[in-house]
Amino acid sequence: MKQLEKLMLTIGLLDKVTGPMRGIQKTIQQVTSQSRKAFMDTAAGVTALIAASSTFAATVNPANDVNNALREVSSLEVADYTLKRLNQAGLQYSIQFGESAANYVRSAYDIQSAIAGLTGDDLPRFTTASGTLAKATKASVGDITSYVGTMYGIFQKQADQMGKGAWVEQLAGKTAAAVQIFKTTGPEMASAFESIGAGATSMGVNLQEQMAVLGTLQATMSGSEAGTKYAAFLEGLSGAQAEFGLNFSDANGDLLPIVDILQKIKGEMGGMGWDQSRDFLAGAFNDEAVDFIQLMSNDIGKLNGDIANLAKQDGMEKAIWMAEKMQDPWARLASGVQAVSIAIWQKALPSIEPYINKITALTSTLVAWADKYPHLTKYIGLAVTAVMAFIAVGGSLTLMIGLLRFSYVGLIGVSKLWALRLLVVTPLLWAKAAALWGVRTAMLAFILYGPAVAAFFGILKTSILTSLPAIWAFTAALLANPLTWIVVGIVAVVAAIAGLIIYWDEVTAAVNKSWSWLKNLFENNAWMQVIFAPIYGGILAVDAVIDAFQKIPEWWQSFKAWFANTSFTPNWNLGAELIDGLIQKWNNLQVWFSSLLLIPKWDLSLDAFESIKKWWVDFKAWLGNLNPLSMLGDSADWLQSKLSWVPGIDAPEAKVTEKVIEQNRELGGLALPGSEPTQTEKDGGLFQTISNMFGGSSKTVQVDKIEVNNHGSGVRGDDLMHELEMAAG
Repeated sequence: MKQLEKLMLTIGLLDKVTGPMRGIQKTIQQVTSQSRKAFMDTAAGVTALIAASSTFAATVNPANDVNNALREVSSLEVADYTLKRLNQAGLQYSIQFGESAANYVRSAYDIQSAIAGLTGDDLPRFTTASGTLAKATKASVGDITSYVGTMYGIFQKQADQMGKGAWVEQLAGKTAAAVQIFKTTGPEMASAFESIGAGATSMGVNLQEQMAVLGTLQATMSGSEAGTKYAAFLEGLSGAQAEFGLNFSDANGDLLPIVDILQKIKGEMGGMGWDQSRDFLAGAFNDEAVDFIQLMSNDIGKLNGDIANLAKQDGMEKAIWMAEKMQDPWARLASGVQAVSIAIWQKALPSIEPYINKITALTSTLVAWADKYPHLTKYIGLAVTAVMAFIAVGGSLTLMIGLLRFSYVGLIGVSKLWALRLLVVTPLLWAKAAALWGVRTAMLAFILYGPAVAAFFGILKTSILTSLPAIWAFTAALLANPLTWIVVGIVAVVAAIAGLIIYWDEVTAAVNKSWSWLKNLFENNAWMQVIFAPIYGGILAVDAVIDAFQKIPEWWQSFKAWFANTSFTPNWNLGAELIDGLIQKWNNLQVWFSSLLLIPKWDLSLDAFESIKKWWVDFKAWLGNLNPLSMLGDSADWLQSKLSWVPGIDAPEAKVTEKVIEQNRELGGLALPGSEPTQTEKDGGLFQTISNMFGGSSKTVQVDKIEVNNHGSGVRGDDLMHELEMAAG
């Protein structure tokens, strides 16, 4: 009972402690869940609000930007009709060239500021021409706008006479053509005209002539320097007329074309050199003008052609063509979509702007209320601060719980990695122990059995070295046998025939190449033909034989054709059957004769090679079964049989052949050194391997001469046979 009471007490204490803990945990989970949900709702609302406002701003801003640019232009007292035309031209320009419509409208502000009195369609035409020229010459709109303003100031009289719009379009076309012809740029051309000013125009020089002259000079100098030299030349013309006695003006008092003036001056110089011409011109012109005359006089014809080409540009078609060549289709597409958006929102913004103005006025009212009711403004600020503080507390709590969960996940990962380490390291330790045990066992075995192995190889070495003299003696006997060289010769002939068959194409190609080289060496060298006349005669004879053999097939074919066309059919009327039979026999003979080939055809098919291969395998098998000792035994038996014919010499019962075979069997079938089946070219045979293993010791036994002297009495046959048996072993 006491134990049960203790157990119940413990359970009660645990229940008292865990109950409040569960409540606290539940409360924390609820707070976390509510905070997370609130943050998600807030984030979703803020994101939607930001996305809506950003989308609205991105859609409305291009139209609002163009409207702001139009308001800037309207500040210069431009009429509403002109502003409307300018807006339409700007949208079309942006679609055509993929440029910004707002930048187009803003460039009109600079043009209107530089050129006063543009009314109606003049301002849109000036702006379009400037933008197109900037695109065609890869210049900025600001530079071209300044250039157009400068040119209008110089050629204002011509512009007013032609009409400002038509004049600026012509200016754009001529400038684009000049940039193309003279490889200059819009800013360089502008700086050249700024240097020359209105002096040339006041003297009656037209636009295309001035542009051609300045463009030609810019091939070797900058635009401002070109304008300076041209101005110096124009200033010196009045003094040159009196100096040279020439007239450079027409009936109206205007200056003659530059080509005519240069030709007159060049005619006065005649055939003067460079230095003489400078001295001649220095009396009427300064150094800048002299440089101008010498440069422009180099190619007067080209200058005249350039002036004519520029005069053909009546509009800005050249500028449009050059600008269209540099169009970006994707930029045009983006500008087209933006132009549509601008056109839509320009119509919608006038209806939205009153509400925007009311909201703006409301903000002004709120600012006034804040100044009027400072205490209320303070409490509103404190309330907003409290709300933000509660949001921060909820966010901090959620952040801490998230960090704790992340740390718990990290602990789990560390424990998993530790378990994985045990799984990997334990087998490696086991493998290490097994390897150490194997090494120790091998070392013990080496210590125990090493001496026995060394003794075995020592005995083997001694036995092999003692057998070397007999082996070399056998080798010498084998090489002295004619059968060996017959076999070697047969193998060499077979190998040569096989190689010739296999490499027939290569061999014939090499022979033909060598023969052709030898023929060419003599054919084109008369000295060689004389010095080596016999060799050259042999070459000609061989060529004649080859040509004769080559013509044999042609002769044979001609003979067969003649024989096939020959008819020996008699005209006698001996009966239809007899004649038909003779004709059939004759036709059969012709067919057989036509199929007969004078030159045989060899069929070197795969079957022929297979038969050669089979013969070679059989030949190697025969060599493998060849036993030289048996052949020696047979020779001894033959000698013994011959000696038995001698009176007093009896043949013993045991034949030498049998003894030799028995000795061969006792030696384990002694074979030719290096001819074992397991021998390879790399290894060198078992004998070679063992010889290399034990130091490569070798002994050579050379038998120079064997003499047998019998100075005593005659030897009986029985004694001689006994001695032969003793010598055989």
